[in-house]
Amino acid sequence: MLIFFTAFHWLGLRVGSRAQEIMSLFKVLAFFVIIAACFLFSPKLAAAPSAKPSLFSDPKLLFVAIALSMQSILGTYAGWHAPVYFSEENTDPAKSIPRSLFTGVALVTAIYVLINLAMLHALPIAKLAGSKLAAADAAQLIFGGYSSQIVTSIMLISLLGIINASFLFTPRVMFALSRDGLFFHSGVRVNTGGTPTTALLVTALVAIMLAGVGSFDKLFAFTAFLTVLVDVAAFGTIFVLRWREPDLPRPFRARGYPVLPAIVFLGAGLLLIAFVVSSTENSLYAVLGIAVSYPVYLLVKRLVKTVSV
Repeated sequence: MLIFFTAFHWLGLRVGSRAQEIMSLFKVLAFFVIIAACFLFSPKLAAAPSAKPSLFSDPKLLFVAIALSMQSILGTYAGWHAPVYFSEENTDPAKSIPRSLFTGVALVTAIYVLINLAMLHALPIAKLAGSKLAAADAAQLIFGGYSSQIVTSIMLISLLGIINASFLFTPRVMFALSRDGLFFHSGVRVNTGGTPTTALLVTALVAIMLAGVGSFDKLFAFTAFLTVLVDVAAFGTIFVLRWREPDLPRPFRARGYPVLPAIVFLGAGLLLIAFVVSSTENSLYAVLGIAVSYPVYLLVKRLVKTVSV
């Protein structure tokens, strides 16, 4: 599938962008169908006797449970910043990027909350706790037959939208690094369709290597740690840059500065600590990856400078 998307995006930005619009629309419609079915057609369930979950009796266990669940929740909102990667290809980024960011987050929040309410309405807590895919179990309960397999297929198809989006914005990071002299100059090569070709090939190769490394859960935990670490660094830079370069033009205003950014920065820092405590092994892998990447970065930077000279 990764090889297919590599060939697909080689055709150009317009093709990948149109495919993303179609897959996103399909995904949203599928979610709303599932939400409506859960509220309208789910059978009335007898109320189970309320029992206090064991994790509430142990604060440490509760902390770990919340931290681990946050790793999955982060994946739901992980693409909130993706419009930034296309700012150079946007005719009016000062208006369209904030609109994309806020509208996208609001829509995803609404769908996420509704799908959770729908699952809680259709399935008992005990069933949810042991479910690998709650939407499929809810469909099986409501419609029976092969409905769970159909919903599972829909969810798998929706994952293609995530892969497609990754192939849209990830190569553009490497393109920018190459242009700034932080990666080989060949990374700036762009074909007639607007696709950074070398960056696309490197992205696909790394993705294929990661896919063969371990399970999805481990990769997800690894990515969640790195995502929060990058967030901590990014949120921290707003204070550093405003201190070092106070006169720099800033078309985007940080409303509520410095209080709101400080709250977000602190929250991301606490979440990072929670990930280290609750998922120490995966956090160590992530730290090891960063430790290895730094000498590689220095080596590539030196090689790039040597080639340029």
